[in-house]
Amino acid sequence: MSGPWKDHLAALRRVVDAELGETVRVEPMRRGQYNTVPDPDRPAFDIDEAHLRVSGGQDDLGGVGSRSWSTLVAGGEAELHVDPDAYPAALTLRKGDQVVATDRLGAPRFEVARVDPDQRNRLVLQMSLKL
Repeated sequence: MSGPWKDHLAALRRVVDAELGETVRVEPMRRGQYNTVPDPDRPAFDIDEAHLRVSGGQDDLGGVGSRSWSTLVAGGEAELHVDPDAYPAALTLRKGDQVVATDRLGAPRFEVARVDPDQRNRLVLQMSLKL
């Protein structure tokens, strides 16, 4: 993208992000022997102007009265939209990395399921709620 449109879009993105963005903590992860562990090669960082859209929750497939741990399914889905020009470190995010919504009650934690770098003006991360 070139010309004045790119400059106008970047200016608009900065204004919207400053007004509506929220802070998230990004924790890069890697596979350990038994589970995921923090990735020492990619330090954690904060994004102060991210757009987090959360939907869903939990569903108990065993029914209302069931307390079986094996039937609880995490159905929480989220999308994180980040301006890669303002936060170039976000371009290093991978599947399995974790994102903590520090501005939200209880600081919910999400795991990156997919990274979509092909949007016009945002990096979009598809995430699932970590229980």
